[in-house]
Amino acid sequence: VRTFSLTTLNLGKSLKSIGESSFTCIWKQFPRPMGDCNRLTTVRFPDTLVSIGARAFQEVKSLKAVYLPPSVTTIGESAFDQCSGLDSIQFPESLVTIGESAFENCTGLQNITLPSKVTSVGVNAFAYSKNVKQLTVNTKSAFYGGGAFLNTSVGPSGTILMT
Repeated sequence: VRTFSLTTLNLGKSLKSIGESSFTCIWKQFPRPMGDCNRLTTVRFPDTLVSIGARAFQEVKSLKAVYLPPSVTTIGESAFDQCSGLDSIQFPESLVTIGESAFENCTGLQNITLPSKVTSVGVNAFAYSKNVKQLTVNTKSAFYGGGAFLNTSVGPSGTILMT
């Protein structure tokens, strides 16, 4: 099996969804098409992307920036779980669902702005992302699963902005 190590991933123009566990690093004992998955720092998705599947980028600790297009509506369960290097993500206005544990243990995140169309933030969605200090919520009718912001700085020592 021939593998390679990516630092930047620019995905095809007609892509509509990223499948489950597509680029995950959790199965280190098996050869992965990406090779050393912990060299990947940047991901850019095409404007056609609608959903990111469960565990798609789980444990890609080197990932620093994710650029989501305005077409994305769903981020699946544990999609970016344990991406501790992730410090930059801007959610598009089209986003409706953030799955369970989608950004759990993303310790590089500091500011989160949830767009107005978000209706569901899963259990532990941002839990243990301990450096999140500011949360801006642009929706008044979203469901927040238990522990969505557990063990972050959001709350008494952090800032929650409701717009």
